[in-house]
Amino acid sequence: MKYYIEKEERLSKLTKRLGITSGQLRKLNPQMKILGGLSGGIYVQSGQTLNLPADAKMPAVVSTSGNARSTQANEEERKKLLEKLEFGEAVARYRAKQINIIKINNVISAHSTVKYDYCFALNREKKIAQVYLNDSVYNFYTNGSEYLEDFVRVSDKVKKKMIYSIETDGSIKDLLNHKEIQKNWQQLRKEIPRHKAFSKINKNMLNQIVKAGDDEYNSKPLLIRNSNNNLFNRVLFSQYLTRNFNDFEVEEFETISHFFPQVGFTVNCKTQKTKENTEETKYEKKGTPFFVDIDQMILLYEQNYKKQVEFKFTDYLYDYESYFTVSNKDRLIDYATVSINERVKNNLQSEVIYELKRVEL
Repeated sequence: MKYYIEKEERLSKLTKRLGITSGQLRKLNPQMKILGGLSGGIYVQSGQTLNLPADAKMPAVVSTSGNARSTQANEEERKKLLEKLEFGEAVARYRAKQINIIKINNVISAHSTVKYDYCFALNREKKIAQVYLNDSVYNFYTNGSEYLEDFVRVSDKVKKKMIYSIETDGSIKDLLNHKEIQKNWQQLRKEIPRHKAFSKINKNMLNQIVKAGDDEYNSKPLLIRNSNNNLFNRVLFSQYLTRNFNDFEVEEFETISHFFPQVGFTVNCKTQKTKENTEETKYEKKGTPFFVDIDQMILLYEQNYKKQVEFKFTDYLYDYESYFTVSNKDRLIDYATVSINERVKNNLQSEVIYELKRVEL
């Protein structure tokens, strides 16, 4: 069977609707075009026709005609809700720190540290959450990237406030203030030619930045995808928000290799409860890849890294570990750590170390 991808869609949701696994879809479509990031989800690019196994469930066709009045009413209701929503039933402020380290032959080749201050508000009844970025601090320790710190900090203002609807499993479903974000981008876009944060960037690169901004901020699916790639969102938007532990399921997210971005794979995560008392509950979440195309990695390694590393491709390893503590009072996270370690053993290593702390409002 064949299936045409009309709109960009998250791989895990697509395979769930089709009743197949990500591994099955990849094996039948080795040239499938995907989009994604190291710590976030994989999305299947639109405009391609995929092969499906004979036992796949074909999605039903949804009619979009005759619902203009209903759609308008829903939009008005949502608009009123957004105007009223400031903070929900559960509110928290967080400080986050993310360290990114790249090693080649066990020698650090790139290193960065990013710190964030967020406010998070949740309305469980309406399944709406708001993330507000109060402040950010960037430190890049790679030659030639000095201008990036001011540039990224200025760009953060576009997505300073994000309002999401959430799924029954606690994950992000939709971005509700897309028009506000578009407006923020258009304002920054006008300021770019005279803003000091962009003064050290050559004209060609500046044009690329503007095009990338136009592509992202005018596309709600791309903004949602990038939101899922953000580690703060990946930690907070999870099933603990909406489910009791006995109803937890094995979670999965799609990612791509940092070193081989053409190679994507699914990571299956299982959550265990490690400790509980009257005030808090502690969990651990560990993830392992479901299927990785090692043959393609070897080819890409030979093309892109063999000359610099000198040694041949060894073993590919990927580990995802998260430990988090949830308050039993409002069922929000008090503390969390995430470690993502990807490596071609002894040759290449990408390490992400993430820490999230709840602080005073």
